[in-house]
Amino acid sequence: MQRLNQTVKGITCVLYSKLVQSQLRGSQKQVTKLLDVFEGQSCSVSFNDIYLFIYKLFRKAQIEPECLIAALIYIDQFQAHTQVNLSQTNFYKIVFTAIVLASKTWDDVSCSTKSFSLCTSLFSQNQLVRMERVFIGILDYKLFLESQDYKDYYYNLKKIWQSLQVQEDKEISIIGWNEWYGEVHTTVYLLDDWGIEELISYVCNDVKQIQQMS
Repeated sequence: MQRLNQTVKGITCVLYSKLVQSQLRGSQKQVTKLLDVFEGQSCSVSFNDIYLFIYKLFRKAQIEPECLIAALIYIDQFQAHTQVNLSQTNFYKIVFTAIVLASKTWDDVSCSTKSFSLCTSLFSQNQLVRMERVFIGILDYKLFLESQDYKDYYYNLKKIWQSLQVQEDKEISIIGWNEWYGEVHTTVYLLDDWGIEELISYVCNDVKQIQQMS
């Protein structure tokens, strides 16, 4: 049985929880014209979809694990500035752009925008260029991360790696989700008890699909 990549699995769980929570809330701030670049057709965004999307980019572009953590921080900052929730129409564009910027900023050797655009069929090179420009502008070109912020995210993700165990019987458990992630950033979407149960159910089904593909 294939074991899921720990870093990608942790990042996937965080992003999936944010997506589930936004769906539970059911409301979305009206998207400004500037942010239209991140909007597209509604796509399937299950745990399985997210994991495979990130993992393929992670492998194809040879991205360092640290860049995925930096990308998660960028996404939180992006949402803090725009108040935009991750949704089925913007998820892949926002996440992909954040990972690209993190790789270009922190990887010793990073792909070009053209090379990154070849890693997906969801959008073109020109679209990626526009998304990068808008994303950087929203972050006010501040891609440098404080060491303490990175440490906070890293150690809290480490708790996921330790708590989220894919067992040999294909069961999955999530421990203390509300408590640890709620302490990291004020802009994250906390899952209530019902949300956690739903997340576990969805993740269990999707992890089984990933493992059955191996």
